[in-house]
Amino acid sequence: MSVKVTVPNLHSTGCAVRKPTQEPSSLSQPTTFTATCTYTSSLVKQPFTMEEACADGNLYLVKESFKSLLLSSDGTIPLMDRVMPGSAEVLQRSTCIAARHRRTTIFSFLLDHGAPIDRNVAAYAFLGNNVELCQALLRNGWEPRAEEIFLPSLLSSEISLCWLLEHGWNPNLYGHDDIHPLTVAAASFPLSTVKILLDHGISTRDTQAMHAAVSMAADDLTRFDVLDLLLEYDGDVDEMEVDPKARKARRYDSRQRTGFKGTPLHHAIRDNGIEAVIYLLERGASPTAPSWSGQNALEVAERHGRTKIAEIIRSWL
Repeated sequence: MSVKVTVPNLHSTGCAVRKPTQEPSSLSQPTTFTATCTYTSSLVKQPFTMEEACADGNLYLVKESFKSLLLSSDGTIPLMDRVMPGSAEVLQRSTCIAARHRRTTIFSFLLDHGAPIDRNVAAYAFLGNNVELCQALLRNGWEPRAEEIFLPSLLSSEISLCWLLEHGWNPNLYGHDDIHPLTVAAASFPLSTVKILLDHGISTRDTQAMHAAVSMAADDLTRFDVLDLLLEYDGDVDEMEVDPKARKARRYDSRQRTGFKGTPLHHAIRDNGIEAVIYLLERGASPTAPSWSGQNALEVAERHGRTKIAEIIRSWL
C-alpha cells in the first residue's frame, strides 16, 4: 500500500505584549513533498499522513512513516544528512503535532531519532503543558535560551513555565524592556502566571511590569489584581521605564522620549485610564515625577487634553 506524507509550510511568529489569538505556527495548508511507504500489515486500512498518525497517537504508523523518509539507516550519520529532500519539514510538522496533542511517546521518539528542535517545536511542547514533553527537549540537547522561546506559548502553560524556571531558564536574559517575561505576563496573562514568576524570584524592578498592567487596565479590570500583586512583592509605583534611547529600536517612535514615557502614571494618562490614575495616586504615585521628556503628570494631561484626569491630579497637589 502506498502512503503519502504531505508537508505544510511552517511560519514563525514573533512575541508581542498582547496575548496572541493564534498558535506559534500554522498547521494548515499542506503542500508539496510526498514520501511512499509500503505495508503488508492488516492494521493499515487506508492512506494516512505522518501528521495524522502523530495526531492519532499511532506510534507504529509513525515509525513506519519515519523509515520511509530515510535514504540511509546508518545512525552514525546525522538525521538531516540522510533523509529525502523536503523531509525536514515533514519531521518538524509532525513533531509539532505530536506535542500539540500531547503524544509524549511519539514526541520523544522523533526527538530521540534526531528530529530538529527549533522555536516552533519548543513552543508546541510548552503548549502541551506536560513535563514529559519538556524533559524530551532537554534530553535532546535543547537549551532554554531567550531566542528559542516563544513567550506566549510558555506563559500560557503553567506546568511548562514552572518546569522551565526550575531547570535553568533565566527570564532576565530578555533584557529589561517590554519583552521581559514579567512585563508580557503582567499585560495580558492570568494573575497565577504572574505569581509563578514572582515566586521564582523574578523581581519587578527594572522591568516594565507595572507600566504594562496599568496600560491594559482600562480594557481589562483584572490588571488591577495584577498591580496589587506586583506591589505586594517589590513593585515601585513611581519606577521609571527603561530610557527609550537605550532600547533596541523595533520602530522609530519606540526610542523617542515623550511626555507619556516615564512612570506608570504617565502610561495611565496616555491611555486615558481614569481608574488607573486614581489607583496609582491612592497608592502613593507622585504627580510631580517627570517623564523622560521632563513633564510631570499634570503637564502631560493638560497638554494632551485629558481634562478629567487633569482635574483628578490637581486635587492631589
